[in-house]
Amino acid sequence: PSANPAPASTVKAAPAGSEEVSDEVNGFKFRKPAGWNHQASEGYILMGSNTIPGLIVVFAHRSANMQAMMAEMNNGIQDEGINLYISSQAQAQSQNMAVCNYQGVVQGEQAKGYGIGLMNPNGGGIYILAVSTPDKLGNEIMAAANTISQNTTFFKPSAGDMDLVRHFAGEWAWSNGYRTMWMMFFPDGSFSDQYEAAYSGEFTDEVGNNTGFWGATNESSSRGRWSVQGTKDYGVITVVSPDGTQTRYEYRVFVEKGEKFYWEYLFNGYHYRKNKAY
Repeated sequence: PSANPAPASTVKAAPAGSEEVSDEVNGFKFRKPAGWNHQASEGYILMGSNTIPGLIVVFAHRSANMQAMMAEMNNGIQDEGINLYISSQAQAQSQNMAVCNYQGVVQGEQAKGYGIGLMNPNGGGIYILAVSTPDKLGNEIMAAANTISQNTTFFKPSAGDMDLVRHFAGEWAWSNGYRTMWMMFFPDGSFSDQYEAAYSGEFTDEVGNNTGFWGATNESSSRGRWSVQGTKDYGVITVVSPDGTQTRYEYRVFVEKGEKFYWEYLFNGYHYRKNKAY
């Protein structure tokens, strides 16, 4: 195989198999290339072959348009154990697809990558990254990545059972007096949260006399999509951030003296109360 990936236009797609891989949270599915296996892990779909060296990773993005997607592709990929930098700028192949090449280090080893970005007509989309050692990133693994791109379809993601979606849709808050966390689950499957912390104290001199007061605040927020699986009593809410990272909130209804309070839940052990319904 060539050490330098060929332009995408010269690499044909490999034969597609019959097995379909689906991501219900992010709203996409594709048919795998023949002979490739897959597993899902923390927002990523990891794929490997018994005969072709390297790895293909598929994950969602939240870019608003082609220009934003291509700019994000040109920024490279930095994650735990992965540092890939652009070696050829992203080039549009169609109105909803762009490709680029990467080089860098993966798990301490020199690596090269071939990246494909696809836009979902409803916004966002997916990235398909084929990565291998510099001497083994060739046409076979690139053809497998092209097969995925040509056999991908998008659909409106489902947040789960609609009764559960309506039940949890709303603003939930947790506070311990100086830290407050809000989580907003919207009926259309979108999610946002907000964190706020306020700290204060007093200054003292060397003999313990008060010389003044201090205060500090910290705020943060994030967005994503959510889905729910379970019952009204217990289950799991999964939140997917724009970079594809998944956060799981195991929930259980709050019970006191044998009575269930369905506007109060323990999310990962933290006691949240519903402030507002959507």
